[in-house]
Amino acid sequence: MQGLQHYDVTGSRTRSSPYTLDASYLSRYEVEGDKIMSRIRTARLAIAAGLVTATFAAAIAPATASAAYGGYSDVSQSSWVVQEGVIDWAETNGAVDGNSDGTWGVTTIIDRGTAAEILYKLAGRPKVSGSTNFADSDTFGWADKAIVWAQRAGIFSGNIHTDGSVTFDPWEPLTREQAAKVLRVVARSRSVNPDAIRGFQDKSTVSGWAAGSVAWAVENEIMGKSGYLAGGSNCTKAEFVSMLMSTDRRVDFDDDYFEDRFDDPDDYWDDDDDWDDLWDDDRWDDDDDEDWDDQWDDDDRWDDDDDDWDDDDRWDDDDDDDWDD
Repeated sequence: MQGLQHYDVTGSRTRSSPYTLDASYLSRYEVEGDKIMSRIRTARLAIAAGLVTATFAAAIAPATASAAYGGYSDVSQSSWVVQEGVIDWAETNGAVDGNSDGTWGVTTIIDRGTAAEILYKLAGRPKVSGSTNFADSDTFGWADKAIVWAQRAGIFSGNIHTDGSVTFDPWEPLTREQAAKVLRVVARSRSVNPDAIRGFQDKSTVSGWAAGSVAWAVENEIMGKSGYLAGGSNCTKAEFVSMLMSTDRRVDFDDDYFEDRFDDPDDYWDDDDDWDDLWDDDRWDDDDDEDWDDQWDDDDRWDDDDDDWDDDDRWDDDDDDDWDD
């Protein structure tokens, strides 16, 4: 490949460490431009019984090989969010933006309000009015419309307290199991295989109420790809966007909550499904021939174009039947 360069280990350094190498260490990097194309070999470490002195070879590659991706200072070319296409997907779909300090926020813990805002944005920001019945609605701030939409769409139900009050808690971290439940609602999926999480050693981290949703997420390769569930752990921005991306790619949406960029036919916000507004193309409008049509529309028995009572029947002055003039 033209422009491909090889960088071999040429130096070493010694330091005290609780680890020791179980094989001689040598890494070779193939670099083209500012991208590491491949790393041929890496050292493997084994925990030693106590501190030992070990010699570590220095893996040398040009400084440009670790250049930031997309101009984000916290995202390297080799980062998993780059390799799995998370950032590209987010930018293509307008899901999230980077931060004003030049970072993308890979490890930033996402809060519930931000999660609602991301979903609301992906849904095309449909018009909403009024407020929610959450007791803490005065704390929503910039996320107010997103939370109103999310509650009405059934995506978030809030936290129930011992005094009977229900709050949304927009500034609380979104947990991984909460994210699974939210995305399962978004996908409108009821099918679940409870056995999907039985093989995970940390399955006890998943709350009972979330077990079905987490199992659904695992079955659809939305969670658990790293070998752990961490159900009660806080969800990072990168993790949530990755889960969104996987949901979009792996779930067969049928009447979803997202706008047409996610699913062209019959999504939640268009005019073709059972969930749309009562005044569009459903049974109450003036444009169809449904049995529940308004009796005063243009297709029913009272109009001038079809049935027994219009201008062309026995009551008008223009035909030859026994009842006209």
